[in-house]
Amino acid sequence: MPETPALTVAGLKHRFGDVVTLDDVSLTVAAGEIVTVLGPSGSGKTTLLRSIAGFADPVAGRVEIGGVTVHDDGRPRVPAERRRVGMVFQDYALFPHLSVADNVAFGVHRAPDRDSRVRELLELTGLAALGARKPAALSGGQQQRVALARALAPRPALLLLDEPFANLDADRRASLIGELRRLLEAERASALLVTHDRVEALAMSDRVAVLGLGPAGGRLLQCDAPERVYRRPVDEQAARITGEVQLLDGHGHGPHAETSLGRVPLLEPRQGPVRLLLRPGALRWADAAGGIATVSSRQFGGRGYRLWCRTPAGELCLECEQQTAPGIGAQGAVVIAGPCWAVPR
Repeated sequence: MPETPALTVAGLKHRFGDVVTLDDVSLTVAAGEIVTVLGPSGSGKTTLLRSIAGFADPVAGRVEIGGVTVHDDGRPRVPAERRRVGMVFQDYALFPHLSVADNVAFGVHRAPDRDSRVRELLELTGLAALGARKPAALSGGQQQRVALARALAPRPALLLLDEPFANLDADRRASLIGELRRLLEAERASALLVTHDRVEALAMSDRVAVLGLGPAGGRLLQCDAPERVYRRPVDEQAARITGEVQLLDGHGHGPHAETSLGRVPLLEPRQGPVRLLLRPGALRWADAAGGIATVSSRQFGGRGYRLWCRTPAGELCLECEQQTAPGIGAQGAVVIAGPCWAVPR
């Protein structure tokens, strides 16, 4: 018998006055799964999180947490404090007058296993030697771990994280993504995380839910494994949200498309007008006397160069190794490496 999902959201709609912020959003988080909601500002990411937690009131739709309906058709059935949800906010919201250990113990102060649970989480988060310190004496990364330990202490049915890396520098953020993933897996926690950072979303998640800007508010464009939402986005908006992309128009003829750069094999057969979605690294430079592409600009990036080239398809950007990078004004060809993903145009 299949395990009950940690979260089910069905047909959720939310508005502020006359402005619709969420438009018919449906998604699930399986038991033990980590799902990240990725989207631009204004797509309703935080509103979705607040609606699940009980801090915002959708006007339609259903929310179930651990199989229990907590909101149905615009009517809250379970108040926020009884939804068995753990929250980690952007600012961590630690109690400055309490020690690290007492912050972690806050949600389980009446539990019979409080002391052992606090010790377990301090060990798991690498904070065992810091239990007596106050939050002000900790680094940003350490404060984040305290907030996570406090949210996990009551063993919530679902953990919600709102931009958990927003206050950290890029280097610390990169190392903590792996730490957070390992912590959630060790606790077998079910988690829904919201972010606008595509690197965080792709690295952290079992699945990525892509929220876009629809004509009537934020709408779910796609929810799938990180590799699929990156390599096979459902449309142009999803492609731009999940990563850098360049567009090339063509005409599909089954397994290939004809474009101004020549015939291109496709990952899936298409017929009629299509738009190829080209990720970085999909394009290559080829030296060719009298070629139809001209290097107009280049930028050094450590391992090699980024080249901007004038082509019959317009200006395209490609990456090139340092040893083979042509100079500005060089003529040649821009070649598409491997089969491409295309969407109807």
